[in-house]
Amino acid sequence: MLRTNLMFLFVLATVALAALPADAADKKTGKDPDWIEMSILKGGKPVGDLGFKTVSTATGMSYTSSKMEMKGKKGALAIQTHVERDKDGKVVKYRKWVGNQGADPDVIAFWKDKGLRIVSKVPKHRFTNDLKPEAGFVPVDKLGFHLYSFIAAAWVAGKPESLPCVYVDRGTTGKLTLKAAGSAVLKNGANEDVQAEAVEVASDKVTVTMFVGTKPVFLGFQSKSTLVLRKGWSLVSVSNEALPPPTEEVKKVEGEGAAPEATADSGEKKVEEKKAEEKKVEEKKVETDPHPPLPE
Repeated sequence: MLRTNLMFLFVLATVALAALPADAADKKTGKDPDWIEMSILKGGKPVGDLGFKTVSTATGMSYTSSKMEMKGKKGALAIQTHVERDKDGKVVKYRKWVGNQGADPDVIAFWKDKGLRIVSKVPKHRFTNDLKPEAGFVPVDKLGFHLYSFIAAAWVAGKPESLPCVYVDRGTTGKLTLKAAGSAVLKNGANEDVQAEAVEVASDKVTVTMFVGTKPVFLGFQSKSTLVLRKGWSLVSVSNEALPPPTEEVKKVEGEGAAPEATADSGEKKVEEKKAEEKKVEEKKVETDPHPPLPE
């Protein structure tokens, strides 16, 4: 009887572990290949960490979760968010917890009666607002640094000059303006140089320079006081000059192999060819010019 009970408890424990959500298993192992980690710096000093991940389903829905811990003037701050988007990228739900995640989020946004309702339970900032945001809007939050990944994806898709947005922390709609602002050089965790686009993103209160790469796309951003980068990366330089597009000659070389190395003989040969060509031009000029220059 005792053996049977032990076997039953073992099976029950196995089923319970299998039913745990992915993030619970991740906390136990401490490893998640899909979890993107970023560092938050102020004045060149690290003040916090940001982590987020996006999981897509076969139906096209995507779920992005984030966790940020940052030191501030009033002590440590922890913020967690959860964003749900449909197959067209439309935000259908947004939730934010200030502090440890609990049953009731401090801010929640969801669709009701063909509009977006935002409910805030943040102390001294409680409200319930019903909005009619434009199609294709992106969520923006004062401390939702991972949300810039949605803006980076939109930039890569079509380089829009503006994007409608919803300030979920304020319960209002707005518009972001985007423009190319040159290029940036970053060093990745392997100490390799990585070229990125610098994109200026301006809201009604804040302007940041976002760094957009190819793979990965969202590399971070820089404002007047804050720098957010992928963990282990560093910002080398930011230039007003855009990344030069590949020329036809470069494309040809890339397609046919590297150009041959120049040698001393080939350099002398080019000089001799140039002199011979100049001599032919002068001789032709004397033959055709009715008033050739007087000899010195």
